[in-house]
Amino acid sequence: KTRNAFCRYLVGQISESEARAMGVQTHGGNVLVPESLAKEIIAYAQEENLLRKYGKVVETKGTQGFPILIKKAKANRVKVERALNQPIPETDIEFDEYYLNPTETDALVLVTKKLLAMSEMNVERIVVDELKKAYVREEAEFFFNSADNPGALLRKAVAFTPTATDIYDKFVQLKNSLPTSMLKNARWMINRAALTAIETIKTADGFPLLRQDIGLEGGFGYRLLGFPVDVTDFVDAGTPNIQRLYFGDFSTFYIQDVIGTMEVTKLIEKYADTNHVGFKIWHLNDGQLVYG
Repeated sequence: KTRNAFCRYLVGQISESEARAMGVQTHGGNVLVPESLAKEIIAYAQEENLLRKYGKVVETKGTQGFPILIKKAKANRVKVERALNQPIPETDIEFDEYYLNPTETDALVLVTKKLLAMSEMNVERIVVDELKKAYVREEAEFFFNSADNPGALLRKAVAFTPTATDIYDKFVQLKNSLPTSMLKNARWMINRAALTAIETIKTADGFPLLRQDIGLEGGFGYRLLGFPVDVTDFVDAGTPNIQRLYFGDFSTFYIQDVIGTMEVTKLIEKYADTNHVGFKIWHLNDGQLVYG
């Protein structure tokens, strides 16, 4: 009921008082996105933004951030009972705290007044769908490539320089450069240019390096050296013609969502001279690669 009232209020089908009577929260021209719709938008973002899909999401009520332990304390073993003059040696660093810093993610969608006046169409569904798409594009760019995000994948990933000359051996070297502890949940994340190039590579026995795997859950239907492959345009980093590949355990990407902060602002006067209505979605979150 609240979700439906929110969508109808956005496109002007009901008044603010009617929307508030059905549970929609408004303040200062902003409309708080109902929890059910916020979860729908985040679920859509999870499918499109692979770092949200494979990373760890933590929900907080405040914007102060939360610590992430990145170095564990070192234990000791003694063969005999400790004497009074034999204290436990101190670990140099018991643990480091890595704080996320939630920032604003927003997106703007313009809709013509003519479209809003077409009552036979499900206009509110169109508006919400476009808001979801615009929000996901902005969020994913921040997680993958943003220069303003010190923990963006592009900035934290370590460049790999192979020593082998054979292309197959280069891939093997890259795979084995990853620590053993991270191989269990490792996967490839590549762009379309890399996919096109890899599809033409064959092993010494004539088999394609990129193996099809129809039963692969949550992947692109391929495996490369036994590990799942995901293809996304967000890996492009603004250069779709450059082949780009990431390999690792993407669960080390932490995302903080601040509960109850997703809201939509309806902008009528700002675009009145072009017969448009603007809808701006806003959310507080952060996403950073911790281990690199």
